[in-house]
Amino acid sequence: VFMLGCTVIYVFASFRFLNKGIQQALPLKPSLKHWIRVNGLVSIVFCMLSLFQFITLLLQPQIMQQFYKQALATQQQIQGLTPQYFEKIIKGILYFMLTYAVLLLVHILFTFRFLQQYEHLFDET
Repeated sequence: VFMLGCTVIYVFASFRFLNKGIQQALPLKPSLKHWIRVNGLVSIVFCMLSLFQFITLLLQPQIMQQFYKQALATQQQIQGLTPQYFEKIIKGILYFMLTYAVLLLVHILFTFRFLQQYEHLFDET
């Protein structure tokens, strides 16, 4: 939950940096830069964990099979939810999270570069 919260804060802070700083060339508070950096670093950890989990599940499909069996055994049978359809849903979620993690990681790296490029926007003068 903490990492997801930091990711949300990072997204809003980087949007403010883009909107007010880069597009409108307005001066920004130095604290915004710190918010972006700190929450960006936590978001990088979140991305790396997501990538690691995806790669682990991709290389060891027996873990996913065990998860499917346990999840279906503990849930009440929902009409129309076959084990194959459930597996398809979980794989879709995994691929979505992979895409999200990669895009977020690229976004963070670009934002860090822009923080250096637009350093003058954070001057306290």
